[in-house]
Amino acid sequence: MMTTPLFIRAIGVMNIPFTIMIKPWDAGFTNNHAKNLSSTDCETVVSNIRDFLGEVDMKFSTFKSESLVSRARLGNWAPLLEDSEFMEIYARSALAKRITHGSFDAFTTGLYDPTGVAKGWAIEQAFQRFLKPLITNTTTAQNPHNHEDTSEVYSKNPSERTRSLVEAVVLNGGGDMQFGISQASQFEWNIGIENPAEPNTILAQYHLQNGAVATSGFSKRGHHIVTTEAFNKEALTQVTVVTGSITDADMWATACLAAGESAAVGMAQSNGFGMLALRPDSRLIEIQQIHQTWDITLGTAQSLPPGNPSPCKSSHARTSVTTTQE
Repeated sequence: MMTTPLFIRAIGVMNIPFTIMIKPWDAGFTNNHAKNLSSTDCETVVSNIRDFLGEVDMKFSTFKSESLVSRARLGNWAPLLEDSEFMEIYARSALAKRITHGSFDAFTTGLYDPTGVAKGWAIEQAFQRFLKPLITNTTTAQNPHNHEDTSEVYSKNPSERTRSLVEAVVLNGGGDMQFGISQASQFEWNIGIENPAEPNTILAQYHLQNGAVATSGFSKRGHHIVTTEAFNKEALTQVTVVTGSITDADMWATACLAAGESAAVGMAQSNGFGMLALRPDSRLIEIQQIHQTWDITLGTAQSLPPGNPSPCKSSHARTSVTTTQE
């Protein structure tokens, strides 16, 4: 089977490097279904994502004096009544503070800063609007010889009659990502978790199909997150969260890093998300997401706590992508 190259584009928006990856169907893999998405169509998707993220930046940037957030920081809260997206991010920030018991707080510095919610929300919205349709919208499979409809041929397996436009997609924003695959595919994204002590190495690899991964830590930007009192006794140096939504994953990663080990473990267990946390002594704490196990390859650091379900091994095709600290 001939492997079709990935379509990859990098863009810079919101002071963050974004990477868009679109995996076409491999030649011969899809019973010669209708033609893959063209490179021109892929470029249009990239352009749409760039434009959308630019609009988000104009609303939520803390650096642009004309943004809605900057106006709010100066006391002009009119956007709460005028802009639905501003209202949504404000409400999500308030909810985040409540469910994390204050570990995540958009007002922690005294000024409104919803970046920890807005960034993940922007990635998820761009994914849902422009990338997810590529793996959910379908096209009818065709006979490779006469291009007639082959519904009768595949009548015993309805899923074989149609295929999505592409096999898999991912949107990576500064190391935090939302990804997915077609329902007709068994493809896996091979997601490496960067080692903050040695950036050219990884702590672990997740092999996932659909979901989101976000990582927060101190090695890139110093102690940019305001930590809780408990953190001083149970410090963590990096936290990676795995769940279905990058909005949630980004928020939980920040909250868990700020809260310290015991609180982070409690949040992961009570809210059902997966977590890989790194201690200052280089030991790893790994918690599986409730109702889901995955194939994870850990580095030499020790995995805690014991007793987690054994991950399911897989031989499906994989493509590598690395998550780094925000």
